[in-house]
Amino acid sequence: MSSRWMAVLQQRQANLSKENVTCQKCLQKGHWTYECKNSRRYVHRTSRSHELQKSLKQAEKRKLKNKHEDIKKRKRSSSVSSSSSSSSSSSNNSSGSEDSSSDSDTDSSSSSDSSSSSSSSPKANTSDSDSAT
Repeated sequence: MSSRWMAVLQQRQANLSKENVTCQKCLQKGHWTYECKNSRRYVHRTSRSHELQKSLKQAEKRKLKNKHEDIKKRKRSSSVSSSSSSSSSSSNNSSGSEDSSSDSDTDSSSSSDSSSSSSSSPKANTSDSDSAT
């Protein structure tokens, strides 16, 4: 099988001209990596920690920018709402009484729920006492 693999490699090498081949070690064209006699070329790459710090700084800048935009929106909305607050305060008083009546409706429904749950609890207690004996 190794002879078959060598034949495939030789055929591929024959098909490719060495002029277009770039060495992975010295990054020069004209020879294969296994034929290279040059020293390894230094390629500067940023460190992983530097990239992480850079992304954290960018995220922090985005957060600050979003906060500033939110503050500006709040200031705009508060200035608009302050001019209309005098007219809306009278309408809020009438709606407040309606809210209190709806609250009493929910209170009565919750009290009926509690009474139904209390009636079911003695049944559960009797079954617990039966299983205990």
